Amino acid sequence: YADDIGDRKLTGPIRKIYRKDLNPNYVAYYEFEFEDWSITFSAGPRTGDHRLVEEGQVPRTTDMLIDHAANMNKICDKFFRLNADGTTICEDDAGEAVASTMDLKTLTTHVNITTLPQDIGESLKDFKEEWGNLAKEIRSSNEWKEMSINSSNIPPIVHQRKTIYKVLTFGESQDIPIGTSDVSKVEIKAHLQIKSSHSKKTLATLCLLIGNICSERGEVNVSSILRKKNNLDNLNYIKMDVTNDYESLKRQIKTRNIDFYIKLIVAGKFVVIRRYTIILSHKRNKRSSWSGFKEYSIPYEYLMPDYDQHECCGGCQSGCSPVAWAQIFAYYDRVAHTYGYRYSTSHWRGKYGNSGYASYKAPGYLNWQAKRYVESLRVPLGTYCRGEIGSTPVKNYVNVEEWFRQRQGSGRVISLSLSNIKQQVSNYVKQNYPVLNSIWYYSSDGSKVGHGVVVTKVKERKRQYKRCRTVGLWMNIRTKCGWNTEYDYEWYRRMGWGGSQNKWYPASAKGAYVAVV
Repeated sequence: YADDIGDRKLTGPIRKIYRKDLNPNYVAYYEFEFEDWSITFSAGPRTGDHRLVEEGQVPRTTDMLIDHAANMNKICDKFFRLNADGTTICEDDAGEAVASTMDLKTLTTHVNITTLPQDIGESLKDFKEEWGNLAKEIRSSNEWKEMSINSSNIPPIVHQRKTIYKVLTFGESQDIPIGTSDVSKVEIKAHLQIKSSHSKKTLATLCLLIGNICSERGEVNVSSILRKKNNLDNLNYIKMDVTNDYESLKRQIKTRNIDFYIKLIVAGKFVVIRRYTIILSHKRNKRSSWSGFKEYSIPYEYLMPDYDQHECCGGCQSGCSPVAWAQIFAYYDRVAHTYGYRYSTSHWRGKYGNSGYASYKAPGYLNWQAKRYVESLRVPLGTYCRGEIGSTPVKNYVNVEEWFRQRQGSGRVISLSLSNIKQQVSNYVKQNYPVLNSIWYYSSDGSKVGHGVVVTKVKERKRQYKRCRTVGLWMNIRTKCGWNTEYDYEWYRRMGWGGSQNKWYPASAKGAYVAVV
């Protein structure tokens, strides 16, 4: 993620975030603040989570929790990420929850601190199931699998029955992070599928390919190549540059690719294995195997309003689904009024939006007129009070189609298939449509409920891997390898909480809906 961080300077303390379902002393995440940007990373594969879990404009999540706690004369001592979609709490030095990014009963930012400790306790079992589902998804992908970490007293397995290699091509550069600890030894070894008589020559060629950072025996002089990232609290790293000089090396190369691993012994405590393969095809030397993120946005994204839930209609919250659709239709209206783009100016009719002249323009924030508009959308959606929650049956999410058609003059509301849903959401954003994204949460009473948010921007990137597995028995053991490409998606979610916690998150969806003309 060096491209995401760039040269931004670290402007705040690096904060540790823990998990309730893991060892209480295990740091699961690290939260960084770079000038006006905040990024949260997983500490390692043990989390069963993505490498990058959250990023967005400041204030960062922990600062918000510190402020919320301070408003009640409390002090945050330890932070916990409760679920995969980012609900985070802080506890004081007595282990009492004193702030949360979301109320676990109403799924809003209006947190009831009095019942928060009880709500957390009642939800932990369901959150554990949610973490398990995410870990299963991560295990089915190649994320984290090109590396492994072992204690120094446990010999690492460098040749596994199933082995994943990160693919490199000519001209690529890799910054291999080591941490702030001392690295006592680094070795680079080739996984050779050729005659042993060629092994020394192949290893020498490999060292030439990766910038002469190792000797012919694969040994690395750490002190000569170790660098520090000053903007990352003096993080140690090794820079590995795959040469661009294909022509001068092609006569020495007798294979289509070279598999190798880098073995790092860190502080005498950990052994880190990172696996790579270099594609030695000249035809592919202009194609990066791991692309950077490409970002796409709906047009005039700044015109998307940030509404919030409010108490109404029998003493419960107005509901996230009416708020999400209200934001989308108000965006259509605001774009039409401002730029005459694509949509009708009739999505907001009259002072309250639901009837009258089309000359009125939808507001960009939740005022009393927008509240009436949200409440009007509860009717076609069939939103009702279930305790304190404004609940909308999932099957009703598309019931705003007639509402939409009456104001747009044509069009339809589509429920996206769960098959390949991440790519579908990204495709609609590329076609300039915001998408209602349904996320599942568990409420504190143990029931499964959803939260509707609006996706307005997406990021995509590809990652290419080589997968090798050992097949056969006894004398017939052989290695079979293949290539595959995975795609990462991040979505910028407007959370429907008045602008609070609008950020980039790894793509996840239990449902998605779009109103198209």
